[in-house]
Amino acid sequence: YAGDLKGNIWKFDVSSATPSNWKVAFGGRPLYVAKDINDRTLAVTTPVETRAHPQGGLVVNFASGRALQAGEFSGVLEKHGVYGVWDKPLFSTAADSALDSLLPRGVAAMAPRTFVPAGSGGERVITGDPIDWSSKAGWYLPFGEASEMSLANPARLLQVLVITSMAPPATGAANACFQTPRAWLNIVDPMSGLTSKNVLGNITTVINGVTVTIALS
Repeated sequence: YAGDLKGNIWKFDVSSATPSNWKVAFGGRPLYVAKDINDRTLAVTTPVETRAHPQGGLVVNFASGRALQAGEFSGVLEKHGVYGVWDKPLFSTAADSALDSLLPRGVAAMAPRTFVPAGSGGERVITGDPIDWSSKAGWYLPFGEASEMSLANPARLLQVLVITSMAPPATGAANACFQTPRAWLNIVDPMSGLTSKNVLGNITTVINGVTVTIALS
């Protein structure tokens, strides 16, 4: 799986022992196209993570964001976020003519999640209802701050998905001494898209060259 600057999440069929037979899955269609609630396309510039779905197939996790040129970090209109998209076994066996109606498209196909402030130090939790997998193809979690996006590779640690996100400096007189980008370390359950409760204790790991200790409770 891989994303691109147009929000496409591609699946590649490399099952053949002959490289010349490798191809884009689903007849050349993307599994999903990442867009926000206003139908703006969201670039995906980092790798994806996957985990097995209990009903078969895989859940493909990724976050959106783009800062390749001047102005793309601080002046974006898009509402970037994190996704978990179910690649159902049905997609690989369905007739080509049926895929246009079967493959998930837009945030309406996803169960919504929301960041909610949970403390004075920038902490936040994620709220949302359980996913009805018979009607939804996954989940969508928009970031909570203006121009917030993910520019670092996601990491899967034990049973949690770790997404680093950044937003431009806060404005106003009260923030005059803190003119550096703000950052969050988001701990998400990759299956539900909610605040993870699967792991207790601390995890120490290296993310993008920086040693980070994550306290989970």
